[in-house]
Amino acid sequence: MSTSTISQDLPEPSNNSRPINGLAKLAQRLAPVRVYLLLASLVVSMILLFLEAPFGDYHIHALSHSLALGGQSPLPTIYSWTNNQWQLAQLEMLIDNFFVFVYGSTLITWCYFFANNSLFVLDGSPEPGATSKLMRRLGELLAMLVFAGMAADLIENVVINSWFIESVTFVPPSWFWRIIVIIKFVPIVAAIWYISLHPLGILYSFLELLPTYNHAFQANSLRLRTYAQHGQQTMETIQQKAVDKENQEPIPPHEPQRKRFWWLLTLWTSLLGIQFLVYLLLFMHIVINLGQFDEVFFLLLSSSASVVQLFPSIFWLLASLLCLSAMLYVTSKILLYLKPTVGIDSEDTEAISDALRARKSEFQLIQIIPLLFVALPFLITLIAFLSSYFGLPATERSNPLYVYRFMVLIILLLSVGSLIQYLFYKGHSRSQDETSLALFIPSSPAKDYALLVRLAPKSILFGQGLLSLLLILFVPTQLGLFIAQAIGLHTILFLWLCAVAYLGTLLIQFNRLPIYPLALGLVIYVVVASTFNDNSTIRQTSERDKYVANRPSFDTYFSQWYNNPWRKSHADTAAMPVVIIASEGGGIRAAGWTTACLHQLDSIMPGFGRYVFGISGVSGGGVGAATYVALRRAKAGPTEDSLVGHLTRQVVSSDLISPVMAAMLFRGGFHNFSPVPLTALDRSRWLEDAWENALFKQIPSNTSKASDIIQDLVRTDSVHRILSTSFLQCFDSERDSTRFPLLFLNSSVAETGQKVILSPLTLDNTPTSLQNQQSQTNPFYDTVDLFGVTQHDIPFKTAAFLCARFPFVTSGGRAEGQLPNMKRDCKPAFHLIDGGYVENTGIMTAVQIIRRLQQITRKNPNAYKVRFYLLFLRNGQTSDQAVAKSTFRFLSEPLTGFLNAADRQGISLDQLVAYTIKRNSTDVSNELGFSYINLALDRSTGHQYPLGWYLSPTATNELNEAARKGVISLLKNQLTPFRNYLTNAKPTLNQPSN
Repeated sequence: MSTSTISQDLPEPSNNSRPINGLAKLAQRLAPVRVYLLLASLVVSMILLFLEAPFGDYHIHALSHSLALGGQSPLPTIYSWTNNQWQLAQLEMLIDNFFVFVYGSTLITWCYFFANNSLFVLDGSPEPGATSKLMRRLGELLAMLVFAGMAADLIENVVINSWFIESVTFVPPSWFWRIIVIIKFVPIVAAIWYISLHPLGILYSFLELLPTYNHAFQANSLRLRTYAQHGQQTMETIQQKAVDKENQEPIPPHEPQRKRFWWLLTLWTSLLGIQFLVYLLLFMHIVINLGQFDEVFFLLLSSSASVVQLFPSIFWLLASLLCLSAMLYVTSKILLYLKPTVGIDSEDTEAISDALRARKSEFQLIQIIPLLFVALPFLITLIAFLSSYFGLPATERSNPLYVYRFMVLIILLLSVGSLIQYLFYKGHSRSQDETSLALFIPSSPAKDYALLVRLAPKSILFGQGLLSLLLILFVPTQLGLFIAQAIGLHTILFLWLCAVAYLGTLLIQFNRLPIYPLALGLVIYVVVASTFNDNSTIRQTSERDKYVANRPSFDTYFSQWYNNPWRKSHADTAAMPVVIIASEGGGIRAAGWTTACLHQLDSIMPGFGRYVFGISGVSGGGVGAATYVALRRAKAGPTEDSLVGHLTRQVVSSDLISPVMAAMLFRGGFHNFSPVPLTALDRSRWLEDAWENALFKQIPSNTSKASDIIQDLVRTDSVHRILSTSFLQCFDSERDSTRFPLLFLNSSVAETGQKVILSPLTLDNTPTSLQNQQSQTNPFYDTVDLFGVTQHDIPFKTAAFLCARFPFVTSGGRAEGQLPNMKRDCKPAFHLIDGGYVENTGIMTAVQIIRRLQQITRKNPNAYKVRFYLLFLRNGQTSDQAVAKSTFRFLSEPLTGFLNAADRQGISLDQLVAYTIKRNSTDVSNELGFSYINLALDRSTGHQYPLGWYLSPTATNELNEAARKGVISLLKNQLTPFRNYLTNAKPTLNQPSN
């Protein structure tokens, strides 16, 4: 369609004047300065973020939200602040009171503006259509709701300000506070969503700031509406001519050059036009058949909840499939609308009408393709569920409960899929499809978008509205974390595919070379932005330097540990056992196996944990060790073994994969386009936060049994905040932390390949210490002591997951400092990645720890009478059958090779250590000077545990049972001397651990 044919004499669209209330009058007066209001809101919000930064995750508004969501009182944290922090928080609240009126007037003005000026509202028809009425009324309604949200925000500020008065101890009930927060945020989110539905309107409004683009919105929007109106009128004219000729000549003229298999060529040409969607469905099929999705599906079958209780999960699954089906229908139609038609003169209406009649069969065939895409998501999901079910062990597959739930799920999937397919077929209208296919000749992105809004307003609203809603929910706030855990992994993937389908469709069709190279420009922009937007800086504590300088050495700490009367019986003549545990990596499977083994060791051999000096954990093994140590600190005592075991199983079976995937797909994808680093969008942080929420959500904050150590440690009445406090503070020797095992978490440096250890003790391998002659005798030579390098402390939850930075899923953690064996003037920034890159078992670090302790004990053999044990918790297996990949080997081999090698290297190291020393536990006269014990998980039978961040409760229970049997076997065969020592020390073991 030539732009020269656009009519300039079309009538102005009717504004349909209506009564204007006071709020509308105010918005009308502020409309000319709406852009300045928006900029002012952004500036004030950045000032508030700057003021909140020193408080980390516990600024005043975060405390308010934790009260609403978790019932946690903010007063203990506020009372622990310094005077400077009080003043800073009060300044923040003062500015926030002003911010309420700034953002409120901004949102109200923009909502009213687009309720009267947008492509959706001003369609130029004498009588506004349904979409026009909906968008007008919705904008006005949201503007009024924002006013109500401002009132709720002011109420919240009044109560928060009262918390700074020491004589006031009033904290509203969590249910009341939750209502206030909802009234505050829902209108804001809805108004932002409504405004985001008008991208061209926002762009043209900003152009008005430039002197050469005065009245840009009015001029450009009128031009776009005129273009769209003329295009639609031309289509209606041609369609009417085609109908008239059809009535005069029912049989269309024969096409001379029509090939015999025209339908096959038409179908193939159309599929090439929408091949992007085909690739997207292929990707969906591959991903949904991964092991982690199998485990989430298995939860629907094995959960102890009833079908009614599982209804929310099933509802979100079916709802997301419905959204994906509808999105594929919309995007496939858009792609076919914008497909250039060759051989038709766009300005000759007679020729176009004749061509439409001649090629009517082809156009009708093309119209069926979007309807076929409606069923494909349901079909792919059905195939994946069938594959997952029949991949279960026979004992699980034949369980009557599993069979019943599986049949219910499949019936629901087939029923909803068939119903949706029927409704789409029934509601399909062909009134304008043929003319649209023939006439939509792309011109420019803005004009194409305007014409699409004119032709298919409901489709554009659905696609654009869903995309905006997903970004608003998952990107800016922590609310997305709770939403992700509520809707589940399948739903997150399907919703992300919806967003990719819509964005990809617009990008493909608006990318018109050589004038509009949008794809090339976007790639160049992302590449350039990636050099400036590294947002992976690891979290730090507010007192980030205090405990780093006070870290004890191995000599000092081991002396305290050995001579602690809580552990040592002075009447004993046998050597004290000193156990170092190495926990192998392997995602959530390793975490589950580690927690199960540690729990069973403490349960079957009471007092075992007090002789564990430290745990060397890698990846998931480190997370499992951190989970158990944190729970032990929160619930210390031999009488609570069963409670700790129950809590560990709950934590391991909590849904950590959904927040990780949501953060990676939505937050990570959005941040790729940011020109500056936004640390709040670091996708690894949601994994830490989800683990923190899972770890202590079952422990009452006001429990009378909570450890006094923890109460003193976090200076609050909530055990929940242990994971946000300093990692080193948790092992501060002044707080008698020698009663708990130390954590030695293994990570890697991406830039140098060096191993990193997060240790509560100094490793004496700083760049300065390595210059002396004794550096070669240091067992930790060339190992990075993270706290010694950075001189900054980090939260406990961050430390736990620095060793578990799974490739691609989570980002590397950025830190700065001088690494060992580098030039003194070289203090680069480096990134910490998964410890499995260097060594996935933790054995090497465990041996290094033992060697360092042996150096101490051999210097003074009269002071220390000890016997060292290395206990390896291996979750690898040796009985897998290799299955060669016949397709896409060049893509799959590098990644699968790395993962399988890392998963299996524990077997080789296990055999190496076992045959290097003598396996007889009564003989320690081996070269390495310690006894070696192996506690391995046999994965050759029973449930197949995935390599991810979710483990079903059934799989967790099986891990716990396997650990119980393994510990009993060890106690009978290899731990006899250890058992005898525990028996001799029985009076000491009966002392209360609190």
